[in-house]
Amino acid sequence: PSAAGAAPAPAPSRPPVEGVKRTTTFDDFKALRPSEAKAPDDPVGDGVELFHRTLDGAAMGQSEAATEAGLRQSLYLAPDLVPARYLLGVLLEEKGLNADAASEFRRAHLALKNRKARMTSFFLNASRLELACEQALKRLGY
Repeated sequence: PSAAGAAPAPAPSRPPVEGVKRTTTFDDFKALRPSEAKAPDDPVGDGVELFHRTLDGAAMGQSEAATEAGLRQSLYLAPDLVPARYLLGVLLEEKGLNADAASEFRRAHLALKNRKARMTSFFLNASRLELACEQALKRLGY
């Protein structure tokens, strides 16, 4: 607790994005993660954080293979992280892996429909994401 009238300590910020391009394994991710960010043994929280780092890396030019690996690791830790599942579907569709992409879109759509989806701060519109999954499935013929 802080002294009366003293400003609270600032929340820890995420470390710089440097090094994210090479982050393709969970061990690499753990080395970058600030230990005070959340309780230990929180796989879902780790999955969400890894998802954010994966998006940061993709925005900085990380390879598609590293992005795919990051999304898959995120989903392993947080299976109901629908934005990660949808983006993995998009990536797989771009690679021509339509059956795999449809599977990811279907799983994302089902989680949204059953209200079991975990959303993230920038993917808050579940109905729009559900519609995007439906359109992707139609586009792929599933």
